[in-house]
Amino acid sequence: MPLVGNISKLRDLGKRLKDLPVALAQSVAQAVAPALTGQAQADFASGLTAYGEARPVGVHGNALSLVRSGITEGSIRFVAIGTRVRVAFGTPYAKYLVGKYRILPVGALPVAWSELIAKIARDELAKGMAA
Repeated sequence: MPLVGNISKLRDLGKRLKDLPVALAQSVAQAVAPALTGQAQADFASGLTAYGEARPVGVHGNALSLVRSGITEGSIRFVAIGTRVRVAFGTPYAKYLVGKYRILPVGALPVAWSELIAKIARDELAKGMAA
């Protein structure tokens, strides 16, 4: 049976599939970073922990807002560096708010965050396979 079709297209597909894991991870990281930033800032503004629970009471009573100047709330952001996503704090004391008030996840990711990341990954995979 003779070969029908263009073999170079098959080679191109093989090359695209080889490059897909790194390229896909980078595009997912680039898309996830702003989405997680929005989620973290929305949780912070609503007075909830990253897990959707009411924020714990502070030493001086109810700490629902944690906002005096708004610097911490406005400066929490996620950035993509290659295939990784990391948080960038704009204030030196924000890291203490993570442990005490859980303004960001500690340990396991919240279900809502995991679902958001999975949806973005599916969308980016679909885009990568279509290209």
